[in-house]
Amino acid sequence: MYDQLNHHRSIPGFQRQIIWRLLALICVVGVLAACGNASVADQSEGAESADATDTTSTEVEEAETGTEVTDESTETGAGTESEETESAAEADVSAEETATESTLEEPDAYGGTETNIADTSDEATEDDETALSPQLPATVTDLNGEMVEIESVDRIVSLTGDITEILFALDLGAQVVGVDVSATYPPDELEALPKIGYQRQLDAEGIISLDPTLVIGDEAAGPPAVFDQIRAAGIPVALTSDPPTLASPLAKVRFVAEAVGIPEQGETLIEEMEADFAYSEELLARVTSPEPRVLFLYIRGNQTQMVAGSNTAADAMITAAGAINAGAEAGIADFKPLSSETIVAAQPDVFLVLDAGLESIGGIDGLLEIPGLAETPAGQEQRIASFDDLYLLGMGPRTGEVLIDLIAVFHEEVQEATAP
Repeated sequence: MYDQLNHHRSIPGFQRQIIWRLLALICVVGVLAACGNASVADQSEGAESADATDTTSTEVEEAETGTEVTDESTETGAGTESEETESAAEADVSAEETATESTLEEPDAYGGTETNIADTSDEATEDDETALSPQLPATVTDLNGEMVEIESVDRIVSLTGDITEILFALDLGAQVVGVDVSATYPPDELEALPKIGYQRQLDAEGIISLDPTLVIGDEAAGPPAVFDQIRAAGIPVALTSDPPTLASPLAKVRFVAEAVGIPEQGETLIEEMEADFAYSEELLARVTSPEPRVLFLYIRGNQTQMVAGSNTAADAMITAAGAINAGAEAGIADFKPLSSETIVAAQPDVFLVLDAGLESIGGIDGLLEIPGLAETPAGQEQRIASFDDLYLLGMGPRTGEVLIDLIAVFHEEVQEATAP
């Protein structure tokens, strides 16, 4: 060791100068390197500060507008962080969409939309569904005194217009799959339903082809042999009587309601009808003028022209509205062919006709061309009242409304009357 030290000390002078210069150079390089590191550190801190500023600005804009703001920073650090943030956001959105799709494909995991709606509906309408649920099987006595058992009302064929109107008034229109051509009310609901022909000329095969679970009508339907064929096919047929009295519509509503298993709804409808009847009586109590003489004319062009006498629905409506049926007073029963002698002898104050009949004869002018009509008080003053066929003579749920309208037509004191 000593020898080595002495050997170093014995280095020549020029060599020592070189060594010192090298050492000095190394020191300078070290100082420069230290300064360079400090500058890089300052730049890194500045970049991080700028990136933090850009991120804060973006968050503010997103909070204010609710939209994504794209970072256009050219600095490498900020750009990298923005790209990573966007990638993470896209990954989150993709994950949410995937989760949503997975949930929709597996509705059992949450019960399903339909299940939730059904549960809410059941809670909200439980009482209504119970009230409208038919009590089946139901049994009624038909016009021949025979018991008819009805097990299903899912598919109903109605044979007459009045029964069809009653079914719809009882909210059973959705179950009606066929009607006769006399059914005109309610018009919109009946438009698309299959027609089985005219009520007095029905065809068994056409009715059976509709696959009904119940065929229902009144005594106007026929011929009777058709019903034998329908019964032979295992389909219950329920027919009720239809006398031309104001009690008839109430009895028919009760019969239909019992046949379809909803007697309580039938009684509710009857109460509404009775309220109309009561109001018509109130209106009649205001009448002080003499009873007008009314003649009902049943017309179908020039071929069919008849007068209504007693024992007809027209007679029941005229007398209930506080007027005199001039045809019945002349001794006519049911319907009799029209003659000029009958018209002149009746001397009616008002002609009562059906809309379809008036149209078939060419309106009021055509009606007054019938011999004898123009010579009557009704013809001279052109007092002609026209109503829809089923509305006036159907003896259905709207019978009370018809009475109110007739009273207003026949009696000036209550011409402004309306149903309650």
